[in-house]
Amino acid sequence: MDDNGVVKDCIGIIKSKYNGLSGAARKIADFILGESENAIHLTIVEFAEKCEVSEASVVRFCQNAGYKGFNDMKINLAAQMNTGNQIILEDVGEEDDDGTIFKKVFNSEIQALQATMDNLDIKAFERAVNSIVFAGTVEFFSFGNSRSIGQDIHYRFLRIGINSRIGVDTSDSLIHASMLSPGDVAIGVSHSGSTKHTVKMLEEARNKGAITICITGYEKSPITKAADICLMSASRETAFREVSMTSRIAQIGILDALFVAVAFKRIERSKKHIHHTDKLLSEEKF
Repeated sequence: MDDNGVVKDCIGIIKSKYNGLSGAARKIADFILGESENAIHLTIVEFAEKCEVSEASVVRFCQNAGYKGFNDMKINLAAQMNTGNQIILEDVGEEDDDGTIFKKVFNSEIQALQATMDNLDIKAFERAVNSIVFAGTVEFFSFGNSRSIGQDIHYRFLRIGINSRIGVDTSDSLIHASMLSPGDVAIGVSHSGSTKHTVKMLEEARNKGAITICITGYEKSPITKAADICLMSASRETAFREVSMTSRIAQIGILDALFVAVAFKRIERSKKHIHHTDKLLSEEKF
């Protein structure tokens, strides 16, 4: 639990980091994910033996996951299981009725937000906010399943007076990236972090001197190498939900928080622009 008594989503944190793990860390993650009920009853010596790693490796793993040590991680894992907060890992089944599907989907999305909140680097978030506040231009790059997310946040930043842009297609976006300069900000949104177009745009933006920010679910994905600031979402995708759903909810949550933080950093200007755009848009309604 954190200092406020909130249970950290241990499984979610491990899942979000899993693709970037190797060696001893991968063994530890596999054991926790596969035998979480047994893990909470073991001493650190027993746990290390089960995973066939050293005790030092266990401690490092726990600290890298955001815990003080092995006992802290074990307490959170036990509390998560005992309070019924364990993530629903299974897919929605053909035998599930509508009510069950509703609960599974909502529980999955709630847990994605909780895991993202637990796992996000607040210092990186603050750097991203300040970069946007003082940016000349903020350019969004998002394609495929992330496209609508980028369009939505671009529109909302415009509403508060941020000079926000998003290309209409990949060619347009690449031209936009080539026109950025120092003092501008480029934001790439890609859950997998492997969308070639998004990575290419951030690389071009960085070459032009812009600050690059990525929002992704995988720590060691290609997009993180093109980003100065990485904001990590956390979710678990399964079968029919792998193309969107929980990852989209987590990404939207991060962008919503960015929008609100930026708006409050320049509150008077934000109010002025919202009032002005509200007036303009009201004229378009009956």
